[in-house]
Amino acid sequence: MALLPLFIAITRSAELSFDHPRPRSFRIFLLGEITGLVYFWGTLYWLVTTMVTFGGLGYALAALFAGLLIAYLALFPALFGLWLAFSLRRMGPRALLFAPAIWVASEVGREYLLTGFP
Repeated sequence: MALLPLFIAITRSAELSFDHPRPRSFRIFLLGEITGLVYFWGTLYWLVTTMVTFGGLGYALAALFAGLLIAYLALFPALFGLWLAFSLRRMGPRALLFAPAIWVASEVGREYLLTGFP
């Protein structure tokens, strides 16, 4: 349910790009990035307090590190959005049937690439 607004936005952006020679990839990427930022900031809010309390970092530095991690993790929903939009342009609305598989692939990538932060 939480991804439904992103699906609608990507579907509308992909439909709009059918009429244009250049797809709106940046807009779709940005929509996915914003979705990821909101989601990960909401679920990883505790990182700052943990780094201050147990890591001995200052609040500003802990917030910077948490923000960098959240920005990195938000790349995965953004890449999901691009992949889904590409599929929609190729296959039309039937591509939404593959959205769960695309999402799982992005989750697996998030687990194994760089941070291993599942």
